[in-house]
Amino acid sequence: MLKVGVIGSDFLINKNREILQEKNCQVIALQEEKQLHQVDAVIITGWQEKDYGAKINSWAEELRKMEKENMVMLAIAHGSIAMGQKGRLKLMDYWSTTLSTAPVYLPLEISSLDHVRFTACFLQDIRFTHVAPNLGILCCDKQRGPIILRQGNYLACNYVAELTKKTYLYDYWLEMVLSAKMT
Repeated sequence: MLKVGVIGSDFLINKNREILQEKNCQVIALQEEKQLHQVDAVIITGWQEKDYGAKINSWAEELRKMEKENMVMLAIAHGSIAMGQKGRLKLMDYWSTTLSTAPVYLPLEISSLDHVRFTACFLQDIRFTHVAPNLGILCCDKQRGPIILRQGNYLACNYVAELTKKTYLYDYWLEMVLSAKMT
């Protein structure tokens, strides 16, 4: 059973627990830095910085070191801001900006997953910009640009995966986690 640590609000931690327990994973709400070494992967999620910011600030150096340990991370919604070059962790080669806070549901397609179609929930209009050529763009919208980015063991999405009915993003990410554990 994979152990997944989640940094975020209690509501989003519980939503991740619901989703990941169905996929036979144990979810640990990360409260202390030492717990980072007790999990197979980490999710950073939030609707605003206060959902994860204090922990990211104090754990940033340790999270950056974990790249060498093959740690797989998923950054969801506002949590994706922390992973970019303007964020606190600077682990992925993109910038992000927030344009508005109006909730929107948009139909999307992930062409790299056999053209899987789903409707994603955006609570904020977070945009990925200045995307480096070494990043994989798994999903892109004509108006919003890149939606899901991958760089090595890191995956970032700018929608609220926890409020999106289809869990394709989690399936893809868990495959990344299993692959990293085998190496």
